[in-house]
Amino acid sequence: MKRIFSNLDLNKVTRFLISFYVIGVIGMALPWTSAVFRFLTPFSLLMCFGLLAYFHESKPTTRSWLLYLLVMVVGYAAEVIGVATGIVFGAYEYGQGLGVKVLDVPLILGPNWLFLVYASSRVADGLLSHKPFNQTNKPIAKAYLGVLQIILGSLVMVAYDLIAEQVAPKLDLWTFEAESVPLQNYLAWFGLAVIFHTLFRLFKVPTGNPLSTRLLLLQALFFVVLALLL
Repeated sequence: MKRIFSNLDLNKVTRFLISFYVIGVIGMALPWTSAVFRFLTPFSLLMCFGLLAYFHESKPTTRSWLLYLLVMVVGYAAEVIGVATGIVFGAYEYGQGLGVKVLDVPLILGPNWLFLVYASSRVADGLLSHKPFNQTNKPIAKAYLGVLQIILGSLVMVAYDLIAEQVAPKLDLWTFEAESVPLQNYLAWFGLAVIFHTLFRLFKVPTGNPLSTRLLLLQALFFVVLALLL
């Protein structure tokens, strides 16, 4: 991929993404363009995932690929079971805003689960790489740090979902049957996130990527601004 896009620069890509999401906010907020921008949502996500893959800092191993695949499959399966039964996240359904659906769940959600685990893991690593967390080599302290990284990364994912929930129905992404999002949804998100982050830690899946935190923050800000405008 880097041979194809050899001229990409992190700062240029960041500026492009900022402009991209600003245009997205405007397009989503205007009644006469919102339908077009909703249609483009899954394609924009695929573009972002491609850019993220480009800036991945290490060559993925077979083990990494298997873990990536596992997160996508399990995350997607949880959505399928959740939509069909309501026992995972609560009673909800997906709209048309995330593109093609299989078993009533948008296909883009598999890669999106992977993106969220990958990016939130990077955020947790970054936050815990500073003093006093990085000043110990004792095995027990390292074990506690690993647990803290798992919990922090999982909380980042839940926070992201909490933000997205405020605007999802207005963008025809998904809608809960209840008037408010049930606590069950956030507990399920946290539980799945803990499982995925634990697997990433146990198998030492590399998540080094200078773009992932920026992209996650941009998406969160995108939802926040739209929640205020719509």
